[in-house]
Amino acid sequence: EKIQFDIWGFIDENYKQFLMNIDKKKMLNFKGNYESSDLVKISESSDLSIIPSIWEDCAPLVLAEALALKLPVIAANIGGISDFISNGYNGFLYKYDSPVELSKVLNKFIQNPNLINELRGNCKLPYSFNDFIEHLIKVYNILITKDEIDCFEIEKYFIKQTKSNQTNLNLNNKKEIVMSSEGMNRVQFEQNIYGGFSNKLAGGVLP
Repeated sequence: EKIQFDIWGFIDENYKQFLMNIDKKKMLNFKGNYESSDLVKISESSDLSIIPSIWEDCAPLVLAEALALKLPVIAANIGGISDFISNGYNGFLYKYDSPVELSKVLNKFIQNPNLINELRGNCKLPYSFNDFIEHLIKVYNILITKDEIDCFEIEKYFIKQTKSNQTNLNLNNKKEIVMSSEGMNRVQFEQNIYGGFSNKLAGGVLP
């Protein structure tokens, strides 16, 4: 009674049936595919956007859509999502494999619906396309003039150029860099990794 979930996008019929079978309280509404022209209508009937990713994604398009439509985002803390969402500012993050944490975040909004409007005012795209182009130019200039590149130097430059996002990103502490021959996947680590796609340095030998 207190919450309903509209699920947008393609879904396998077998998986859909599985979800319907476990949805004892009939809280799930399967809406199907949508077009970009449907976004405004979708946002008008929604309070929040939930992005329950279980695999790394640098920047899901649905994340940009939600922020542009002033929808606070509840998202899994995985991949590059935390580069765009700050807890209590424009949404909340939860541990990607913890339904319990997700339910706690949802209960925050059930107990305090006014929180939606508080966060909505901070929902906007933190980086413009021009910001991104300027960032790429800076990266290429560093590559041309230096033998080595410092990823933290690059990120600090980017945040400096995008002042609107400075308040909520913490760049003061460098995180431990781990060497590994395994596939690059940050969820294998316990460290609080920030930015980028992985904190592993990859190495290899050409055949």
